[in-house]
Amino acid sequence: MNLRQILTAPNQLTLLRMIFLPFIVIYVVGQHYGWALVLFVLAGISDGLDGLLARRLHQQTQLGQYLDPIADKLLLSTMFLVLSIEHRALVPWKFRS
Repeated sequence: MNLRQILTAPNQLTLLRMIFLPFIVIYVVGQHYGWALVLFVLAGISDGLDGLLARRLHQQTQLGQYLDPIADKLLLSTMFLVLSIEHRALVPWKFRS
């Protein structure tokens, strides 16, 4: 893997989506849901855009094939966990401590 493969536009969008994650979590925990939603929507748009750019610009890379699903699962699973911990009454827990 070389630097050109990392610096493609689709891979940069995927990395940007991963960078958004801690800020989204900080905003949710701080109860700034508007900002969290804005960043989450931007992350979703970047997900669609990176796939489109990869196909249109013929910049599909092996790194992107690994990073994109990792970024998706990381974003969704982290948000589910954070929201379920922050709002326990909304998410039914089978086992509570």
